[in-house]
Order: sequence, then structure tokens, then C-alpha cells
Amino acid sequence: PLVTHPRVEGLPHIIPALQRVREDTEKQVETLQRIAQIPGGLKKIVGPRIATAYCAQRADLIGYRRMLTAWQGEQPDPLIKNGIGLWLGVLDEIEAHTKAVLGIIIPALDA
Repeated sequence: PLVTHPRVEGLPHIIPALQRVREDTEKQVETLQRIAQIPGGLKKIVGPRIATAYCAQRADLIGYRRMLTAWQGEQPDPLIKNGIGLWLGVLDEIEAHTKAVLGIIIPALDA
């Protein structure tokens, strides 16, 4: 279950989801870099669907960032604030990998 109401009680549900997104996106960059070495490989294998999925992922990241930022602002405990700050850093990492995926895919689709 993924809690989307902006209450910090949802954090234990969001952390596993963010961990999976981070792992999957990081692996996808490596996979696409290998496929990109094959002439026409990305266009044949990937297609526009994956580009759409990663654009949607970027939109999801905005929602996660808003929730985590709101939760961080509500917390009086500096340890909790720091913990949430670490997950905001994870969002930065996911965003970087998402942009890398799109940077590999979009030029291949336009070719």
C-alpha cells in the first residue's frame, strides 16, 4: 500500500517503493546503455512506451518530493528531518537516473 496523504505516517510505505524505483531505474540505465551499442537496437526494442513511462516517473517524483518536503517541514525532531532529507537525496538520485534513461531513449527514437 502506498499512502499518498501528506502525513509522515505514510513514510514507511513510501520508502520501499522509492528503494525499488531507485534500483530499477539504475539498472535500466545500464541495460539501455548496452542496447544503445547495437545499431537501431533502442528503436526496435524499446519504442516510445518506455519514454512515456519515464516521463510519468518524473511526474511521480514531483509528488514524492512535495510529500517528503512537507513532512520534513512538519517535524520538530532533527533526526527525523535528517532522515527525510536522506530520502530527498534518493529522489535526486532517481531523478538523475531517470534523466539519463530519457537521454538515451529520446535521441534513439528521433533517429
